[in-house]
Amino acid sequence: MLEEELVKDLFMHDLLSHLNEVSHEKYRTYLERKLKEKSYDRNNIFINNRNYMAILEYNSPASELLSNKTYYIFKASCPDSKKCLELLKIIKESLDPGSLVIFRISTENYPLISALTHTGAILTETQIIYLLKRDKMNLEYVMNMREKYLDRAFHPGLNDLETIKQLIRISFKNYPNRFSVDPFLKRNITVELYEKWAESVIKKSMDGGAFALVVREEKGKPCAGAFEEIKEDRDFEEIFNLRTGEFLLYFSHPECRGKNYYTMITSYGLKIFYDLGIDYVITETHIDNRYPQYVWVKQGFRPVYSRYTFNLHL
Repeated sequence: MLEEELVKDLFMHDLLSHLNEVSHEKYRTYLERKLKEKSYDRNNIFINNRNYMAILEYNSPASELLSNKTYYIFKASCPDSKKCLELLKIIKESLDPGSLVIFRISTENYPLISALTHTGAILTETQIIYLLKRDKMNLEYVMNMREKYLDRAFHPGLNDLETIKQLIRISFKNYPNRFSVDPFLKRNITVELYEKWAESVIKKSMDGGAFALVVREEKGKPCAGAFEEIKEDRDFEEIFNLRTGEFLLYFSHPECRGKNYYTMITSYGLKIFYDLGIDYVITETHIDNRYPQYVWVKQGFRPVYSRYTFNLHL
């Protein structure tokens, strides 16, 4: 059972607090269900008492590529810096030496931010999250963009997985990101992680829960692509009566950039979400990545939330 003050703190620092349909009471119900669900995974670690809480989610792909145990923390609560330092101490004592803990927390979670900076955690990224509500979608603009470019959905029989992986390799070679800026990581694993991610999204697409979009120039040359996903969460839909979708990743060949492909593919993706009855579309990027944000604003998205990524090496 979570302490009420911790629930209030988590709600205040959660993206869900920016959805009009999400109340504090419903949030508590949802949170307790998800924490219980995640605690069933023996690889995860759940820390909870009256002063602080955190759930450490084990990430298998990153652990394999980095050759050390890697955990993500998306939800953590501690009322002040002193209690946050105690929480970090418990986390260190709970994990093996050499483990990596990646915190992804609200930029307004000041006590935890203060504790992390005092323990030598490395700030690797500042993300900004955009939200688009269904009734704000500019479908006329979306369809105009859709008709100007040649595009199609992913087809398993056309060897698209290898096409997508090739585009990812080219797109993210030497790409500066939160893995490349950490001096303690042995190597930049961005390309390998995105390739694994591509395979998982393709598998989901077979069941209709995710979509891989491929764009080609008129000559048939692989040019650009994107992933989008419907958040299949029965608890979320039952408690909040909402369905959400998310743009996960965009990738393009350097020779194809500057040709409006990004605008086209996100517009096409929005049309898919609209036709499927999605209530909110979520997308995110690091704060320095200006062009996608420019496109999102034109399409009706608004920035609602920001978060830091900290790497804590044990």
